[in-house]
Amino acid sequence: MLKDLPVHMLWVSGELSRLARLSLASFRAHGYRVTLWSYDPRHLGEGARDAAGILPKSREDEGNMAYLTSLFRYRVLAEHGGIWSDMDVVALKDDPGIAAAPLVASEKRRPFRHVEPTATGESLTQVTNCFMANPSPRVGDLWHRATDVVAAFNPEHRTWENVGPHMLSRLMLDDPDNGVTILPTDAVDPVAWWNVPGYFLE
Repeated sequence: MLKDLPVHMLWVSGELSRLARLSLASFRAHGYRVTLWSYDPRHLGEGARDAAGILPKSREDEGNMAYLTSLFRYRVLAEHGGIWSDMDVVALKDDPGIAAAPLVASEKRRPFRHVEPTATGESLTQVTNCFMANPSPRVGDLWHRATDVVAAFNPEHRTWENVGPHMLSRLMLDDPDNGVTILPTDAVDPVAWWNVPGYFLE
């Protein structure tokens, strides 16, 4: 089962936000083995690991968190395997019933904003890199390829969409036999991001 895999999370520096603390606590409460990576691990207590061991951070990277955090997540899954989760994902179930297989989450998208091809095959959804799993890393898998592509981007092309959903979709469409499962939107992102504020304002 998916729960048998280690979970990797990244907090770049400083104290954890309340949402990040909730995310971390929720996975641990359900029995997941979480590795918390940081470029400033001394602030996060015992058990936090130095992210520079996976991806050294340059001064240029500090101004582009989308690039830094995306490249980190692909590399950690390519080298260590396991689960990647962003620190705004909250685990609600002890056993989500998801098999331990190569997978990526999907999310809703706005049709008037996005016209790019999507690996989900549906115009109103797209793959996302907020939650992914790679149980058995191998050379040439999606995460190795994503690592190589993102690392090669010129600085002006290192936008969130270029290093995230759009890039993953392109890689998956270019290799239809990639063996990666796309989770339905309800599995990880049941609420469209643009609707989230409304849940807190009602």
